[in-house]
Amino acid sequence: MKGLLKISLFIFLSIYLVSCSANKLVGKWVFVDIYKGKITNVDSLGINKNNSKYGEGVLVFKKNYTFISKNSKTTDLGFFKIKNNILKLKYASLTDTLDMKINYLDQNNLLLYSEKGEPYTWQYKK
Repeated sequence: MKGLLKISLFIFLSIYLVSCSANKLVGKWVFVDIYKGKITNVDSLGINKNNSKYGEGVLVFKKNYTFISKNSKTTDLGFFKIKNNILKLKYASLTDTLDMKINYLDQNNLLLYSEKGEPYTWQYKK
């Protein structure tokens, strides 16, 4: 009986934590810049404006686990999910899923980390 209670509690807490991360992610995120390497703290970045040499962009995450990605040339739609602090983005126009580690997420800041190829951190602000 105690084992069943522990398992039930673990499942509930896991679902709750995933739900909290998804709820924090919902909304419009404006691209700020890309940094080489792994960054886990926004304090080390200072106050940045949207003047990246990489251009402009916006990610809009919705409660129904869909998202819109916009830049100056294109708009793309897709689906997302969060599993083990990994944001899995499935763009409608791509066959593969893009996995980004959520290094930092609060009500105003989002740092996503891509480990494929050279490691980069992507900074977004609400």
